[in-house]
Amino acid sequence: MSESEPVTLHEDEKTGDRFLVYGTDKGLRLDIRYEGNSLWMTQAQIAELFGRDVSVISRHIANVIEDGELPQEGNLQKMQIAGSTRPVVLYSLDMVISVGAGFKTQVQQRLILRRPRWG
Repeated sequence: MSESEPVTLHEDEKTGDRFLVYGTDKGLRLDIRYEGNSLWMTQAQIAELFGRDVSVISRHIANVIEDGELPQEGNLQKMQIAGSTRPVVLYSLDMVISVGAGFKTQVQQRLILRRPRWG
């Protein structure tokens, strides 16, 4: 996947499931489920996206729900995936954004340091 096309939409010919495929030149590749005009990710995908451990993501998701930032309903769904014996828990894009907002990446930290302070 080239840098000029980091995102493509694919449909599984067998199941009809649609996935947004996100990739970077540095090797990150995520197949993000696209359903009902929404994107859904597993905790493992969220962890890979933000470079964190799954346990950290789990804790942040619990905090987002406990703090009332987002309701569980509509932001979490269990789905049976072909080839899996147990349902997989998927999280909405809103949840991914809320979880990610809790992390300050090195780039974000650099931007904060460079941002002008208006009096």
